[in-house]
Amino acid sequence: MKFLFTLFYCLFFVLVVSAQQTNPRPKIGLTLSGGGAKGLAHIGILKAIDSAGLTIDYITGTSMGAIVGALYAAGYSGNEIENLRNDIDFDVLFSNNVPLKTLSMAEKLQYSRFAIELPFINNKIRLTTGVITGQELNLKFSELFFSCV
Repeated sequence: MKFLFTLFYCLFFVLVVSAQQTNPRPKIGLTLSGGGAKGLAHIGILKAIDSAGLTIDYITGTSMGAIVGALYAAGYSGNEIENLRNDIDFDVLFSNNVPLKTLSMAEKLQYSRFAIELPFINNKIRLTTGVITGQELNLKFSELFFSCV
């Protein structure tokens, strides 16, 4: 019994000493600012991070920086994000126009018929909460992040 206790104590001591000697890699966090073109400017930094072989542990962002950061966190590389930026038509993305191919025949008859449209929800007229309703933007996000789910 004394031998087992001594063996256990020696093994425990070796494990504690070896655990203290290893230096864990420091955590790296990345914060991306917003502002449209400034947020897209972070793509160059992400490409440099990729080429340096760094691993980002935490990523945060505001506005466009949050979108770029979310794409990076979802697994897109800096080069892939740059290719996405070049392929996206931002005029279509930020427009409130819905592609006609997604509408039914009954909806096509009413589409863009009126200059102002006010939604009628729960027997009350509701004003929109933003300038852009974001349907195209939501569809693009669904397309980009669908493979990540």
